[in-house]
Amino acid sequence: MVQPKLFLPGPTEVQESLRLAMTKPMIGHRGNDYAALHHDIVASLQQFCGTQHQVLIFTSSATGVMEACIRNGVAKRVLHVVIGAFSDRWVEISRACGKDVEAVHLSYGAVASPATYAEALKHHQYDAVTITHNETSTGVIN
Repeated sequence: MVQPKLFLPGPTEVQESLRLAMTKPMIGHRGNDYAALHHDIVASLQQFCGTQHQVLIFTSSATGVMEACIRNGVAKRVLHVVIGAFSDRWVEISRACGKDVEAVHLSYGAVASPATYAEALKHHQYDAVTITHNETSTGVIN
């Protein structure tokens, strides 16, 4: 039977081989089978991204990754340049984590130039600086 191509958010059609793979028993995340699978996935991602650096896999939304970065990468003070909803999310998360936040607010849709960061960095020392590469809320690429 030929499946119709649906151009909508869901349901999502998957290949028969993938559907059959989901019928296999689950593997435990603490066993050797998972360790081997994880190793293979990380190696494949490193090759895909063209890096030999560590690749981290998160089983959370982007918000979970952002929080992990702030909680583990910022001892006290962080600088954010806000140009849209997603860069503003960094500020919210940092404040919720109890960090000392400096936010430079530009007009939504503006591009945060290197000069914007250089000016802010003249005034204080920071443990981290966030850059939202793709501010999809406004369509801006920094």
